[in-house]
Amino acid sequence: RDVTGVQTCALPIFFRSLHAVMDGIGTLSWANDCMSALRRETPTGHASRIIDTDVAQRLAPGRTRQRPPADALHPLGRPGPVNGRETFHWQRVTIPRRFESHVLGVVAATLNNLARENAGGDGDDRQARVRFNIPCDLRRHVSSEKTTGNMFGPLFVEMTAGAHRDQFGLQLVRQLYERQDVIPLSFLEQVAATGLDRWQAILADLLEQQHQQGLYQFTATLSQLGQIKIGRA
Repeated sequence: RDVTGVQTCALPIFFRSLHAVMDGIGTLSWANDCMSALRRETPTGHASRIIDTDVAQRLAPGRTRQRPPADALHPLGRPGPVNGRETFHWQRVTIPRRFESHVLGVVAATLNNLARENAGGDGDDRQARVRFNIPCDLRRHVSSEKTTGNMFGPLFVEMTAGAHRDQFGLQLVRQLYERQDVIPLSFLEQVAATGLDRWQAILADLLEQQHQQGLYQFTATLSQLGQIKIGRA
């Protein structure tokens, strides 16, 4: 679930959405519409019911791509198997500025070096893959549609040891040019065949097993959400 809080007033306002039906940009759009109404402004409105699979059927019919293998380096170096019942978790780091391409490149290059330094030595861990997950907003492909539904496609960018930040940007631009973001991952077919509830349980078990073994599909997720507009323009 995405939870966005507004805490500049006497009482905080929380907008909570279920990720099964709404992505982060959708949640932000919904929250901004609510704030527009509270300011007695006309909300933008997001009446379209289009979602990411509709965009895929329109722009990449019949195409799928594989999820990356669980061979990426942990951002703090690849730790050994976790003891006990510790569950996998994410740590969020917020950068208070817009993610232009050069900023993304700097962040990716820094994390790339940090992960390899924390792995230590010159062994397999230090030479392992550093891979970033980049959720891309598919609304740019159908700009006339106003929707709060799930409309993102992930891109996976890898960086080699000592890579310059430009390597990240070049890979990202190439994948965007090839419209890799609209090609659905093949596991979505399994979701449809298995059922969402059952698939969620399977995925949770899989991620737990990988975490216990120190295995990860990507080193970090780099995304941009934005912020809720509080006052008038």
